[in-house]
Amino acid sequence: MTAAARAVGDAEVPKETRVLCSGILRKVAVILIVEDEAFIRDLAVMLIEDWGHSVLTSGSVEGALGILRSAQPIDALFTDIRLSNDLFGGCDLADQALALRPGLRVLYTTGASATDALKALFVVGGHFLGKPYSPHQLRNSVDGLLGALAEHGDEAKILAGGMSLIPLMKFRLAVPSVLVDAGRLDDLRYIRDGGDHVAIGALTRHRDLETNDLLGAECGVVRAVAAEVGDNQVRHRGTIGGSVAHGDSASDLPAVLLALDADF
Repeated sequence: MTAAARAVGDAEVPKETRVLCSGILRKVAVILIVEDEAFIRDLAVMLIEDWGHSVLTSGSVEGALGILRSAQPIDALFTDIRLSNDLFGGCDLADQALALRPGLRVLYTTGASATDALKALFVVGGHFLGKPYSPHQLRNSVDGLLGALAEHGDEAKILAGGMSLIPLMKFRLAVPSVLVDAGRLDDLRYIRDGGDHVAIGALTRHRDLETNDLLGAECGVVRAVAAEVGDNQVRHRGTIGGSVAHGDSASDLPAVLLALDADF
């Protein structure tokens, strides 16, 4: 524990405490992977989840359509063009997916011949990644598909709890042309014991911090300071990632995380 951390409050931190706030500075999405080869599907899931995205999977058109008809938020579909021995099964799936969810982004892949792949893309259009693909190629394709922030640059803003951004918008101090809603990405809302550190997801709300037993035992200063942030409405809506990203010099939590030498 650093001297600066001890100076912030009286709470003891019995292990080296590094507070990790992950995910808010990149576009994090829910991706539906449809692949009938289990090994390839599992590999894609492992890679994409490792990059911070949430993943849903199916090995068939029917299973994928069941997921698409549910209330589950989905940002993108990653599907093999050839599914269940149907050369254009993935294309048919994409057509139905877009009918159910207009604006859904689609990334196609296939190990079929180049002629068949080009024919499919001529029919439906879209992004394409040929098999076999490397992790680097897959990541580039996923990042390109989900490039809302990169596409709109400074004109886009991430909306999490909205406790900093919305007041700025009301006073016309911020006028983003695009809002990227991160509020439903529950995989970024967590407080975990990482062994030698406490890990906190970027969308963890202040209320979660002030009531968490792990923080009370291992890093009480964060819990104590979170309890003093704003009022009940702010604590129930505001997120630690939003507070850090906003970077207000008068904000409480960023100062505490700086004193704790947090990693982001």
